[in-house]
Amino acid sequence: MPGLRGIDNIKKAMERRERERDESLKLALEAERDEAVGTPQVAEEGARDDIERRIAERLADQRRAAEERAAAWRAGATAGAFSASRFIAAAAPRKPAEPAAPNPAPEGQPPFQGG
Repeated sequence: MPGLRGIDNIKKAMERRERERDESLKLALEAERDEAVGTPQVAEEGARDDIERRIAERLADQRRAAEERAAAWRAGATAGAFSASRFIAAAAPRKPAEPAAPNPAPEGQPPFQGG
């Protein structure tokens, strides 16, 4: 189970991969749009709006999927951290119990000395 720094590093790596994926998708869709704009059938304004709508839909779908993965990861990391803290608490050395107070001896008898 990774420690807190490990969890932060994993989270940062996931966010970086998400940004890189978003950027590469934007570049690919912009290239597709640039290619399509040069063709006569797409030169009209409605087709350009259609391409931009598709780009926005793809980005929104990817963002939703990433948010779902992040939520699942957070839930798993939280559950793992909770079980790890329980394990650590169970394995921690405990303070020794204090000796019990001696029972008072009945009147007329000396206190028990052990043995």
